[in-house]
Amino acid sequence: MLRNITEEETLRGRCFTGMCFEKVELESAEAQEALLAAAAKHRVPCTETLADVAAHCNVKKLASRHVKDATDKLYMWVLLRKKEMLYSEARVLGLGPRFMSIYISKLAIERRIYYDEVEGLTVEWLDATSTLVLSHSMHKRSSRRSSPGKLRSLEETALIVSPVDLDPEMNLRGDFGGDNAEVQRCEPAFFPVTINLLSTIPVALHAVGGDDGPLDIVARLYVSSYFH
Repeated sequence: MLRNITEEETLRGRCFTGMCFEKVELESAEAQEALLAAAAKHRVPCTETLADVAAHCNVKKLASRHVKDATDKLYMWVLLRKKEMLYSEARVLGLGPRFMSIYISKLAIERRIYYDEVEGLTVEWLDATSTLVLSHSMHKRSSRRSSPGKLRSLEETALIVSPVDLDPEMNLRGDFGGDNAEVQRCEPAFFPVTINLLSTIPVALHAVGGDDGPLDIVARLYVSSYFH
C-alpha cells in the first residue's frame, strides 16, 4: 500500500534537501510557517534566549581560558623556582631608547627589559639604524637628569658574570623535561652589547614573588665582563 504524501512532506522536501536548500524557497511564506510550526512543536528557544545562552557560553569560555593561562604560568613559575636560574636565548621583538621587548620561545612568553636610568650602564641609541649599544661603565652614571635615588641598579637589568668565574655547566640550558631534555650551551654576551631588532640575545630568567608578592618570571640580560 502506497503511503500518501502529505502537503507538509512535499514542502519539506522542496525547501530542505540535506545540507543545501533554496534560499528563495526558505524565505517564502510557506517555509516560514513550517519553521514556526517546527519551532513550536520542538520548543526551540526564542532569539533573545539564544542570545543570552550564547553570551553566557562566551563568558564561561573566556573564564576557562584565563584559568588555563594562570595554571600554565603557575606551572612554569614552580619549575623555574626549583631550577633557580634558567639561561636561554630570546628574540628582540621591540627596541627603543628606554626598553626592549623580547620573546623567549622556550617558555612561550614575552618580557620587557628596561635599561634607561640604570647606574653603571651607558645607553647609546642610534635612531637612524634602530640600533642599541649598551656599555658597562664603572664610574659614569646615567646621562639622564635624575636623582641617584631613582636610578635602577645594574643587577635589575643584567646578570653580569666574570669570565673566570664561569662554570662549564652554568651555561647549559635545557627544557624542563628532566634527564631526557635536550641540553644546549647558552653563552653570555660581552660589553659593549650591540642589539638590533629581531636579533637574538642571551637572557637569564628567574622566578620572583610568592609569599611576598604576585608570581612573575623576570628576564635580565646575560652578560660577561672582567670589570664587574
